[in-house]
Amino acid sequence: MATTVVALLIGKDKAWRIHVGDSRLYRLREGSLTQLTRDHSFKNEMIDIYGEGSIEVQSIPKYKACLLTHAVGVERNVEVKVAEVDIQEDDVYLLCSDGLTGEVEDDEIRSILMQYIHPKKARRMLIEAANRKRGRDNITVIVVRIDKNRRR
Repeated sequence: MATTVVALLIGKDKAWRIHVGDSRLYRLREGSLTQLTRDHSFKNEMIDIYGEGSIEVQSIPKYKACLLTHAVGVERNVEVKVAEVDIQEDDVYLLCSDGLTGEVEDDEIRSILMQYIHPKKARRMLIEAANRKRGRDNITVIVVRIDKNRRR
């Protein structure tokens, strides 16, 4: 068995993201939702080689496109992606598994994060949205709002 990992280490003025697999980190800033990680998938590896619109990428069967190319527990050594992330007051960070992103589109995720200010309520609403869509996979969600006076 293998698993994926996404983590966010938050310091005073900056943060660092750690990422393996297809669990994702998003940032909501000033109404714009940005995916800060890139899935370690067969499709993305093919895009790196052939380019986004290539016939090779377009012809990948759906079942093969999402196959993971990096995961924890498959090999003794795994390539872990670590990168610095700038943080600002009122940023919202979403750490989640593909149980959420496989069911809920980014526009709906953005809408829920905008509507529910409190991280616990936003987390609950995101999980409910995924379950309403079928919830076929484990749904893991962490929501963090940056507040310079108090981290939530």
